[in-house]
Amino acid sequence: MITGSAVSATERIVQDHQSPLFLQFRALELHPFTPEDTQALTEKLAGRLSPTAQAAIHTYTFGHPFYVTALVERVRELAVGEVEAVTPELVSQAFVLEALENRGQIYGYCRYLYDISLQKARGYGVLKALLQILATEDGLPLSEVASRLRRQAPAARDYLRRLMAVDLLLERDGRYFYADPVFRYWVAQTTKGVAIEGFPRQEELKVLVAGLAERFACLDPTGPRQRERGAGVTAENGRTDRAGRLPGANRPHRRAHLHPHRAVSFTGWPD
Repeated sequence: MITGSAVSATERIVQDHQSPLFLQFRALELHPFTPEDTQALTEKLAGRLSPTAQAAIHTYTFGHPFYVTALVERVRELAVGEVEAVTPELVSQAFVLEALENRGQIYGYCRYLYDISLQKARGYGVLKALLQILATEDGLPLSEVASRLRRQAPAARDYLRRLMAVDLLLERDGRYFYADPVFRYWVAQTTKGVAIEGFPRQEELKVLVAGLAERFACLDPTGPRQRERGAGVTAENGRTDRAGRLPGANRPHRRAHLHPHRAVSFTGWPD
């Protein structure tokens, strides 16, 4: 079995007719958790939450088991184990801390993804600017992207394709989107210099949380940013790891390159 979340690269390895692995595997796409699955994982980690708090967990994570696990662990930390104290507001604060505080698991994953995707790419500065542009306004057409980059359309298209090749962006109906809204949020905030250190004041958290739930809730999980995504982690036994972790993924610098909404497993045909 081959598993990977760099989906495009993995597909090329096993589906290219020139590859020695051609026709030796069949693809199994892993999909995001449903709200019911998200609730089951949440209850396993922290106990039963109120319906509104549980809905907030799914809203911020889009059903991705790694995000669910990281967020619920932070919620449990903030609530000091008192499940009845968990409110949607607390979930929002936990998400902001998890995404923007450098000790957060989500922060560590997004930092790793950003660095590993861009560190060896040609045109690093332009690619960084392109990610910032789409983090501010998703779903731009090529002409608008080129205008904001101050590049000709063919050059802009080449930069977009580089980011699509590492599964950071998607193209649908001539418009370009982030593949992962959580990563988009991280890029939008960190490139503006927003960071949380130490013990933030409640006033600071309230500013960051304001309007957050509405912005995430308005993202259509069946829209262009979600439609062709799988999600999850494939364990060695071939099943989805409902804890959302990979071996060695507890520390940011060892976290696997797990695409939050799209993963693929290739299973060899039986002899």
